[in-house]
Amino acid sequence: MKSQLKNIGILVNDYRINYRVKDIIKFLLNNRDISNLYVFNLGIELKNKNKFSKFVSTYFKKGFYAFVSRIFFVFIIQFEKIFLLSENKNHLNTINIKDFFKEAIHLNQKNNNKFGLLLSKKNLEILQKKKLYLIINFSSQYLKGEILNSSKHGIISIHNGNPEYIRGGPSSFWEVCNSLKYSGYIIQKLGHGLDNGKILALKKLKTEKFFLRNQNKVYNKSYKHLKKVCEYIIIKNCLPRFIKVKASNKIYKSPSIKNVFRYIFSSYL
Repeated sequence: MKSQLKNIGILVNDYRINYRVKDIIKFLLNNRDISNLYVFNLGIELKNKNKFSKFVSTYFKKGFYAFVSRIFFVFIIQFEKIFLLSENKNHLNTINIKDFFKEAIHLNQKNNNKFGLLLSKKNLEILQKKKLYLIINFSSQYLKGEILNSSKHGIISIHNGNPEYIRGGPSSFWEVCNSLKYSGYIIQKLGHGLDNGKILALKKLKTEKFFLRNQNKVYNKSYKHLKKVCEYIIIKNCLPRFIKVKASNKIYKSPSIKNVFRYIFSSYL
């Protein structure tokens, strides 16, 4: 008996996303079990996209200390990008994925909730009419409400960090700063709560000495693993067995000046 063809949705808040997604999209487009592949753009403009605006916004919203912390952290990123990623210069590159899709659906969703994104009734109906088999989330939004139930197998995404030790971000930085032996990532079915979904895959990787090298290593592995998880779901017609993990209660945020210098001394001196 021929298996039923499947509709897959890709969720983004900008058509320009990490270049590693290209391999996943090509795999899905070439899969005979997939009838339609849609991209749904939430249409939420990420505020202050350019660096200058981000600095100004940080100063006025969070104060001088956070402003200076931001400057030092961006300096670290730029320094390591130039001097430590000579063999992986494309690590932070993005691509425009819109042209890969026959149908790109712009939802024009407003960011209507301080503690997460609640999709409007109209946009929920748009998703539901597509009768989606699976949604893969590449947006940066914390999703809440009925969107989590808008496809047969829910919404899956990558979290670059092992929630046993690190929740929040920047991804792959705190493992180096805190001198953890292992970094890692999870692939999860999104649930209610920050980084608190049902874990489908967990991988630990030896932590590199420098932040961007560590992040590049984790990203390369996690996007390839996500492709394997998608393949498993499509073939087996079910999600992988859930993995139980006791998540850390601490949620990390952007590093302060103190933590940036702690990182510099531990990694460079």
